[in-house]
Amino acid sequence: MEAVRARHERAVKNGARAFLYNQRLHLIVLKGTRTMFYEYATACSDRLASLHDEMKNRSPATVRPGCSLSADDAKQRILLRANSSF
Repeated sequence: MEAVRARHERAVKNGARAFLYNQRLHLIVLKGTRTMFYEYATACSDRLASLHDEMKNRSPATVRPGCSLSADDAKQRILLRANSSF
């Protein structure tokens, strides 16, 4: 993104109008993509935090009576389920 910004500033300095239009479009697309990734990462982080809180508040007996999963297996299943919901 910094390289695109530097090219844009150079085009402004040199007065290359046709190039400026393309560079502005490119910058807009990059900024929009960055924003969408940030929003997605924030949503994933919030979801994982709520799942973590939910798991901390449950006792092993209330999760599933008679469940023979080890703690590591249960954690992996939870992470797989969380990743597949997005």
